[in-house]
Amino acid sequence: LLFLCGLQACEVFRARADAEVRSRANFKIRMRAFSVMAGVGALAIAVLSPTGYFGPLTARVRALFMEHTRTGNPLVDSVAEHRKTNPQAYEYFLDFTYSMWMLGTVLQLLGAAVGSRKEARLFMGLYSLATYYFSDRMSRLMVLAGPAAAAIAAGILGIPYEWCWTQLTGWASPNTSARESKSKEDGPCKTKRNQRQTVATKLDHGARARATAAIKFMETALERVPLVLRAAIAIGIIGATVGTPYVYQFQARCIQSSYSFAVPRIMFHTQLRTGETVIVKDYVEAYEWLRDNTPADARVLSWWDYGYQITGIGNRTSLADGNTWNHEHIATIGKMLASPVAEAHSLVRHMADYVLIWAGQSGDLMKSPHMARIGNSVYHDICPNDPLCQHFGFYKNDRNRPKPMMRASL
Repeated sequence: LLFLCGLQACEVFRARADAEVRSRANFKIRMRAFSVMAGVGALAIAVLSPTGYFGPLTARVRALFMEHTRTGNPLVDSVAEHRKTNPQAYEYFLDFTYSMWMLGTVLQLLGAAVGSRKEARLFMGLYSLATYYFSDRMSRLMVLAGPAAAAIAAGILGIPYEWCWTQLTGWASPNTSARESKSKEDGPCKTKRNQRQTVATKLDHGARARATAAIKFMETALERVPLVLRAAIAIGIIGATVGTPYVYQFQARCIQSSYSFAVPRIMFHTQLRTGETVIVKDYVEAYEWLRDNTPADARVLSWWDYGYQITGIGNRTSLADGNTWNHEHIATIGKMLASPVAEAHSLVRHMADYVLIWAGQSGDLMKSPHMARIGNSVYHDICPNDPLCQHFGFYKNDRNRPKPMMRASL
């Protein structure tokens, strides 16, 4: 935001100085403005830093640059969405655009080096690389990859479709006129500016000129083909791509995926052995039972994953939910759930009226080691001399063989 404000200020100064946008005077204005901004920023940092105003990077930010299970915060480490993205997830969510994404990124960067629209191509290439890095580091950031992959894939698909449209309608691409005007600008004109060009600039112009000449050669070769034949080729390309069965398969897959994404986790379809499709509503019915069989002012202790459902469906007060940011708050809940029964009761009876425990697959038994680790990060008596709480859990991940600390816990 400060950078954009600085650009606006530079534009005001440029207008007052009546300087051209691409001029040395405008460059000096920007250098002076941003130098002042950098100096003010450095002074502010020097003054505020000793006061402790700037804290360390949060655990979630650290998870973007290191393995998500080594951030030092067990609460962040326990969230599945913070793990590294599975490579198969790209193919599942991005479909055919995934295979075109990286190829298109390389083409964009090459186009920025030797082609036209250098700034736009460079932006798309860097944007694509940045989104790929962050989406790869954390699975919940997979959503960032969608716009980048779609834009890059559209750029590749647009090349043949643009040519086909030109053959059928006679429409001229803006790239053509841009290349022609650029060729004229890069032509040999003896001006003071050209005389002051460095060797690197001349080499850059030479590379662009060769790329433009190659494109022009291909366009000229295609123009020698009779118009009727070019139109037939264009119709064939469009028909081969639009009429392929994969288009309809992709459409059906999108519709199916939309249903999967829209299904809430607390209620889902499943199929019995008889082939009958039923709706599993165990979670919803449990929250409705809680609403109908507890006092209206009841306080419910549960792991923070279920806080929203307890409040929204059960209409009861939850001690924590997904919006609870205080680490000690959630660690206290972890201590109450991971402590031995007698000790846990002495704590719970002061804070809650009911305790909600989810059993079954993906229930609290599976999450209990995370509860112990998070609680132990604040209350070290849960797992003495064992920061990772390796003695709290199950033998060989067998749910029927709990370890002594697990067996004694609430």
